[in-house]
Amino acid sequence: MNRFCSILLFATFLAVRARAQGSGTVYVPDDIPGGGAPFTVTRIAKGKIAGIHRGERETILLFEDVKGRRGALKINSKTQFKADRNTEYAAKKHLSAADLDIGQSVKITFAANTGHILELRFTAKS
Repeated sequence: MNRFCSILLFATFLAVRARAQGSGTVYVPDDIPGGGAPFTVTRIAKGKIAGIHRGERETILLFEDVKGRRGALKINSKTQFKADRNTEYAAKKHLSAADLDIGQSVKITFAANTGHILELRFTAKS
């Protein structure tokens, strides 16, 4: 009987531990681009701005990462802009797509399935 209780307790512990670890996804509210799913898979990329195509509702950002790979990502009205302390935009309170210039170093968090930029952070040039 003692052995049966030990096995049952161990099995319960494993189930609780597996549930506590979660699914590894990030919850994103419905009003952020990426669809009506309860979570969005995000990716982070570091590099520099290679080109900018401004439109009426969204801006297409051509991006080159540190390995030389290029891609196009979308900036819209829900994109959050931030700046590190040691950048030229550190003291500026309201950053926007108008502050983007070719060659700037940035760190981008974007939705993997849509290519929408959720957060663009200006970083120090390396």
